[in-house]
Order: sequence, then C-alpha cells, then structure tokens
Amino acid sequence: MFKSFGGHCPTIQKVFVILSVLQLTGCGSPEDRAKQYYEHGLKLLSEHDNAKAALEFRNAVRLKGDLIGAWKALAEIDESNRNWQGVVTDLRNMVTLAPNDASAKLKLSKLLLRAGSTDEALRLAKAGIEMDNRSANFHALKAAISLKLNDHSDAVREANIALEVNPGNADALMVLAVDQLGRGDAKGALQLLQGALSVQAKDLESILGFQLLKIRLLRQTGDLTGAEATLKKVIELNPMEIGYRKLLIDLYVEERRTDHAEKELRSLAAVNSSDPDPVLDLARFLYRIKKDPAAARQELNTRISTAEDSFPFQIALADMDVAEGKLTDGEQLLEKLIRTANLPEHVRTAKTALAQIYLGKKDFDSAEKLATDVLSGDAHNVSALRLRASIHLERAQLDLAITDLLDALNYQPRSVDLMSLLGTAYERSGLIELADKQLADAARLSDVEPKVSLDYAGFLRRRGNIARAEEVLVGLDKRRPNDIKVLSALGQVRLERQNWSGAQQIAASIRQVGNYGGIADELLGAALIGSKKYDEAIAAFKSAYNAGPNRAHAMNSLIGAFLEAHKTDEAISFLKSVLENDPSNGNALALRGSIQLSNGAPDLALKDFSAAIKAQPNDTVGYRALADFYMNQKNYAEAVKVAQTGIRRQPNAVALHMILANAYEQQGNYEAADAEYESILRIEPGNLIAANNLASLLLDHRDDEASLKKAQALAAILRKSEVPQFKDTLGWASYHHGDYQTAVSLSKAAVAALPDQAAVHYHLGMSYIAIGEPTKASEQLKEALELAPNNQLTEIIRNGLKKAGS
Repeated sequence: MFKSFGGHCPTIQKVFVILSVLQLTGCGSPEDRAKQYYEHGLKLLSEHDNAKAALEFRNAVRLKGDLIGAWKALAEIDESNRNWQGVVTDLRNMVTLAPNDASAKLKLSKLLLRAGSTDEALRLAKAGIEMDNRSANFHALKAAISLKLNDHSDAVREANIALEVNPGNADALMVLAVDQLGRGDAKGALQLLQGALSVQAKDLESILGFQLLKIRLLRQTGDLTGAEATLKKVIELNPMEIGYRKLLIDLYVEERRTDHAEKELRSLAAVNSSDPDPVLDLARFLYRIKKDPAAARQELNTRISTAEDSFPFQIALADMDVAEGKLTDGEQLLEKLIRTANLPEHVRTAKTALAQIYLGKKDFDSAEKLATDVLSGDAHNVSALRLRASIHLERAQLDLAITDLLDALNYQPRSVDLMSLLGTAYERSGLIELADKQLADAARLSDVEPKVSLDYAGFLRRRGNIARAEEVLVGLDKRRPNDIKVLSALGQVRLERQNWSGAQQIAASIRQVGNYGGIADELLGAALIGSKKYDEAIAAFKSAYNAGPNRAHAMNSLIGAFLEAHKTDEAISFLKSVLENDPSNGNALALRGSIQLSNGAPDLALKDFSAAIKAQPNDTVGYRALADFYMNQKNYAEAVKVAQTGIRRQPNAVALHMILANAYEQQGNYEAADAEYESILRIEPGNLIAANNLASLLLDHRDDEASLKKAQALAAILRKSEVPQFKDTLGWASYHHGDYQTAVSLSKAAVAALPDQAAVHYHLGMSYIAIGEPTKASEQLKEALELAPNNQLTEIIRNGLKKAGS
C-alpha cells in the first residue's frame, strides 16, 4: 500500500508548480493574460508544437480580440493544416483590425474566390485597388473574379492593366490564357504562356498554377510529350505532392503507355506504404485499364494478408466481387466485415456498401434499413444520406429524397454528385427551374469532367431546349477537345437542329481523333441523309457498318438510307448477303421483314419476324418487329402475346413494355395499360414518355381523387418542356386541376404544333368552355370532330359541343 506512494515528494512539487501557474493566470487584467497566452504560443510555435500553440493563440484572442499577432499566427497554423475555413476566419479578423494590410486582403480575396464567394472577393479586390491603383496583384485578382462572373471584357481589361505594371504577373497571364481557351483558341492560349516563359522563365516556372495550366493546354493541343516534361518538372519541385504524380499517371493512361503508368503506381504504393490509397489506385488500374482482374485481386489479397489495417482492401475486394456479378461473395464479405470490424466508422462503411448492393438488386427495404442504421449512429453520414435519397427516388418519394440530399449538401456543399442527384429529384418533382440550376451548377463545378455536362445537356434535350444543349456542348468541347462522347453528343444535337453542315464538321473532327468503330461515318451519313445526298450517305453508312459488322445500329441506318433513296432492291440484296454469312442475324431478318411488309407481302414479313425471334430468342429485335406487325394489323391480342413473351425473356426491355401498354390501350384495357406504364417508370423513373402517357390515361379514364392527384404529379415532370405532346398533357392536367387559363395557354401551344390531332383540339375546346368563351370552344371542338376517327372520342367531342351550345 505504501509502495503506491513511492516518489511522493516530486508529485507534490509538481502540484505546487501547477497551482502557482493557475494563480498567475487567474490574476491580472485580460490583456495581461492574453499576452501570456500569446507569448507561450509563440514559444510552442518555435518548437513546432502547432496544436498546442493554436490553443494558446485562441485563448489569447478570446481574451483580447484585437491581438493581431495571434490572428496572424493562427492563419499560419491553419494554412499548414489546410484548414481553409479557419484561414478565412483568421484573415477576416486581420483585415478588420488592419484594413491597410494588403497582403492579408489579397490572400483572403483569393480564398473567397476559390470558395465561390465572388461578391465578397470582389469587394476586397476593389478595396485593394483603391489602396494602390498600381497594384498588379489586385488588378489580376479582379480580372480572375470577373472571369469567374463571365464578365470577359472586364477580365481582359484588368489583366492587361496588371501586365502593364508587372509583365510577369502569373495570375494576369493565366486569366488571358483561360479567356482565349474559352473562345476555343487553345493554341493561342498556350503560345501566350510560352511567350511569357521565354521572357520571365525564372519567375514563372516555379508558380504551380501557371505550370498546371500550361500542362492542361499542352494536353488539349495534343502535345503530350511537352505535357509530360512539364509535369515532371512540377513533380521535381513538389516531390511530396502525390496529386501531381497521379496527373502523370493519367497522362500515361491517355497515351496508352500502361507499363509506365503501372510502374509509377507501384512506385507510389511503395513510397507510401502506410497509405492504402495508392494500392487501391493500383488495383483499380489493373482491373479497369489493364483488364486484369486476377492481378488486381492478387494485389488486394496480398495487402489483406500483410497490412496492419486490411479493411480498405477488403472493401475494395467486395466492390470487385459486385462488379464481376459475384453478388453473394460480395455480400458475405461485407457481412463478415460488419460483424468483425473494430472501428464504428468501418462498420458504417461496410453497411453502406452492403446497402448499395441491395439497392442494385432493388431490395429497397433491406437497403433502407442499413442506411437508417448508419444514420442512427452518424446523422451526418453523407454516403448514407445519398444512398437513402437514391432509395427514395426509386420509390418516387421525391420530397424525402430532396430532404436527404439537401441535408447531405450542408456537409458537402460542392459535391457534384449530390448536386446532380438533387437536380434529378427536382426534375421528377416538376421543379424544373431548380433542377436546371442544380444541374448547371454541377456542370460548372465539374469543369473538365465531361459526364456531368453531358448529363446537363441531356436534361436540356429532354426538355426540348436544343439550342441551350448545343451551347453547353460547344463549351464542353472547348474545355475537352477530342473527347469522343462530347463530339458524338454535339453531333446528335446538330442533327436535331437540322444543321447538316455543322454535323458534318463534327464528323470530320471525330475522324481526326479516330474513327472509333464508325461513329464518324454514322454521323456523316445522317447529315448527308438530311441534305438528301443519298448515294454519299449510303457510302458513309457502308463504311460505318464495315467498321463494326455486328453493329445493328449501323445496319439499320444503312437500310434506312437505301429506302430513302428508293433503292429497295439494293437493300434486299445487302440483307441477303448478310444472311448468307450469318443466317441467325435477327436484326437482318427483322429488317428484311419490314421491307417485305412495305412491299405488300405481309406473309413473308411474318415469316421473317418469326425467324428473327427463333434465331435470337433473347434479343428484343424480333419481338418488337412482330408485335409492331400485329399492332399495324390491329390484331392487338396477338401483339399482347408477343410483347409478353419478349418481356419474359428481357424483363427490363422498355420498348416492349411500351408496345404492350399501347396494345392494352387499343383494347380498352386501361388498368393493364396503367400497370405497364408503371413498370416502365420503375425501370426508368425519369422516362418522360411513360409519365406523359400514364398521366393522360389517368386524366381520361379515372375520376377518383387519388388518380387525378397522381396524374398531376406525373404531369409536373413535363413542365417547361418544348415537346408539344407534353404541353397538351400538362394543359389537360391544368384543366382538371381548375387552372383554366394555364390550360388554355398550354393547349393553344399544343394545337399550333399538332394541328391534326383531334384530342388536342378537344382539350383546347373544353378549356375555352371553362373560361367562358363558347365561340372559340365550338371552333376547336368542330375541328376535333372532323379529325376524330369514328370511335369513343367522337361521342366525347359531341358532348363537348353540346356544352358549348353548338
């Protein structure tokens, strides 16, 4: 017992020392105590004990807020820790206390610009120019802010002022280069930087942002050798910055120098043995780029058996199982990790990954349970919030999805992925303006990442805003020249706008990059068809087909070109040659059947369509052709049978579900048609055609409150669309909702675009009755009666005419 008190006197001495310190700090004015904290912080800072020093400095400013030295020291510590929000707070206090501190004002403004706070950044830049109108740095900063605000003329003017003062100002040079790049002149932008380097090499070569922009321009202009050399210089100057070595790896991959890329990845993994990320990057490279799953697995299994913390490698292995369709293996591994993981965050990560598998299997209950479990222990877990939002979207619980996504964005406000998903949720909710803003913001933040901008362009095309879609794609093409997906999308938009020469220019651009399986030739052929240059189009489509003889789309385009040119015999001859080489080519059989049908030989067509199904029973092409055949014959019962058979083979074949729904409508089986459109929306929740058709059915054939409410919700997604059929449905939904003025406005626009549609005239006529304009109503209803086939609609229109007093 007494032994436990051994060495008691030194302990008592320590207590007296602590008490004396407490007495000292408890005495004196706040200013004195603040000074003591500050001086002790400086001592700790000199000893490189930044964490304790920061505590002392914060105690100092808590007691004496105007102690600017402490704020400067905090800014230095926060910057070393890359705590940028903390640096902003520190600098704001410094600028408030010392308004003439140009250095603090400049740094704060730059950080605010990077964070997107352009208004505050601009105020500080203007204040800096007022302090010193000959400050190259503040003029260059104002130029950068103006560029961010799309005020290019002011950006160029301010950059030139900065360069008059200091010809080597890197920020001003970069603004001018980015402005030139935005105007599609990547070579001119590069020449500008290289010209400055030839004069100011010593000053500019060490400026990282300048060099990174130069690398980007070298890559865009195709000088990959120059980009590699410059990047290696950057790495030499910043040997501890892994991100630059990853850029070099990306460059090697782009050049298809996979051996160099692998060597660099293995070097990174060896140098950073305690960091799992380089090893995970290596495994992903082996799996995705080198297409060597066995090597990727071996790499992960080696680390699992040797690493002190094998968790990230086991998660990666589970991901690989899922990617290869080994769902059971992936689930079992994740379940094991959930049971055995030591750290709560590891358990949450494994649960989220397992929930993602359940989501992919459409087991929404199990996925939601796991996501909710994660959020119960970590309410701010962004991955779980995103996952639960995805589940809500799948279930069409749009308000709940939006709530989760907004919550997640509070913690990751610049997440492009979250913003894109929120845009999707807004679109499906009918909040089109909000959707547009979210998707546009995501595209802007993603910068050169093409997928996000391509998705935004797709949104604009869905809404019928083709002109804006083209603007987005043109801008993306300037930032990502020679990207085949971008060029292909731009080419399709040019075709939709009937800009045949513009589409041909894009085809030529694709050809310069590489033909990529006939993409350039298919685009060229479509443009030539639009220009009615059929022989040239046929030649282009033949080239596209020869580039990939198994491509059904190229064959369809070629046969379509033959028929447009009235060269039916050549079309049949071509298909005959295909079938001689491949008698089981279902697409060729279906195409030949379509020609037989147009030639007035339905029996031969029926034979070919049936043969297509027999030849390729798991391909939808034969089922679609045969079901369409029966639809044209008004044999709806047979069309239903064929479509159902095809769906049993391919349950997610939206085209077959669409045919089946149409057949049910023609039979008057509206309940079954509703169910098919519901199936389509489960497969493709954002399918506007299915939403339009289902809303129309509910409005026309249901009168219960729940159905009408559902129709209103479905129609909401059609808002702000330029597609006339969608305007008609939205107008009819507005009529049923009692918003008659809106109904008239939308229906008038629909009638103007669809003058031969009886139902559209009927909808406008009924809307005119509702606003008390019987004369206009009668005109529309009489027009509808003339256009209507002799069916149920005729009687409905006659009843409308009675209401109009005609």
